[in-house]
Amino acid sequence: MASLVDSTTSPGDTRAFIRQMLLKLADGREYGFAVLDGGELVGAIGLIVVEEAKEAEVGYWLAAKALGRGIISRATRALIRFSFAELAMNRVVILCAHATSGAGACRSGSGSPSR
Repeated sequence: MASLVDSTTSPGDTRAFIRQMLLKLADGREYGFAVLDGGELVGAIGLIVVEEAKEAEVGYWLAAKALGRGIISRATRALIRFSFAELAMNRVVILCAHATSGAGACRSGSGSPSR
């Protein structure tokens, strides 16, 4: 998701991203959600679904000012519950990139290991 943030720099880029996300949502390949704090957009969290494997991968980004307050931990737990309960996934993985400033969320146990 970090490359998404870097490559979305204009209103046209944003419109194109939203169009792509709607297409992926329509066929169940990806789910994307805004992360809000007091009504302010502070990040995004998403799920890429590999239906054949009944597996989903969580990715996210979070603004630096929102780090360390449990925001992404709560969002990740909600997305994991959604993955198992609504999408009937057998496994959910969260991969942390070292270059991602929010990578500490994985160390803090924001998500449970895949079931």
